[in-house]
Amino acid sequence: YSVGIGEDISFDLDMIRRHNVTIHGFDPTPRSIQFIANLASSLPSNFHFHPVGLGTTDGAVDFFLPTNPTFVSGSTKHLPEFTSLDKKIKVQVRTLKRMMDTLGHKALAMLKIDTGTELEILRQYMAGNGNCLPVEHFLCEVHKDEEFWAINKLLSLDSFILVSGDPGRQIAGHEFAWTKVQRPVLC
Repeated sequence: YSVGIGEDISFDLDMIRRHNVTIHGFDPTPRSIQFIANLASSLPSNFHFHPVGLGTTDGAVDFFLPTNPTFVSGSTKHLPEFTSLDKKIKVQVRTLKRMMDTLGHKALAMLKIDTGTELEILRQYMAGNGNCLPVEHFLCEVHKDEEFWAINKLLSLDSFILVSGDPGRQIAGHEFAWTKVQRPVLC
């Protein structure tokens, strides 16, 4: 799953090209929906777009749009440095469990998230599943240094190790990847 795709699916298309995998892309952002609509006829058949967000609840939620008109992505969480309280819309979100159940997936090879709410999503899912995340590889962009350490600690409870990214350098705004080293991936 690739969550919060915005207007950049280069990683997803590269994964499809290199490994012939199926990618499910999720993003409720109006500009992202339009971006995918404009590309629809040229997308590979194993790229599936879902115009919903990943959240800690199922249903319609406030979605804060970026204050900078050149930015694409918004967030279900008001981020004062990027979003405005007076620029919000309602969007549909699903929990990770609901997304996986709806699509008939028991486990994922990869979960890539860039939403600004990565930590909340992980906490909610893992708390309800015995600290288990049925994912082999977890990737995310970390927006605040303290979130990295909380995400890393939470993932370590389920045998994930950091495999990409250097927390010894600047953390915020950088992407990190963890791999589950203990099998099975199923919870």
